Amino acid sequence: MVTELTTGQNGSFTAPLLRLANYSIDAEQVRSSIARRLGMDIGALKPADLSVEGVVEMMLDANRHYDQPLSDERLFAWQASLFPTGRSGMNKIRVGAWRDDSAGPIGK
Repeated sequence: MVTELTTGQNGSFTAPLLRLANYSIDAEQVRSSIARRLGMDIGALKPADLSVEGVVEMMLDANRHYDQPLSDERLFAWQASLFPTGRSGMNKIRVGAWRDDSAGPIGK
């Protein structure tokens, strides 16, 4: 995960983004999600989107349970956190299960 500053249309700096692969996450939303989970007053913080909540949930689980094996069940729970709607963009995906080739090879 890399933190970076992005610039708006007028050249001013916007909120830092956290990048995960090709996906950008608003750092303020991450702070909001973590603060809420810690029971902190988040009145002035930007509310977190569902997708940000999923990333935070997965990262907290990975940090809290780093010493436990990555089971199928845990991996599928992470996938469900990252794709709560069962979609990746406009594409419907299998969530909570291994991929299969019923729709053809992945990436085609």
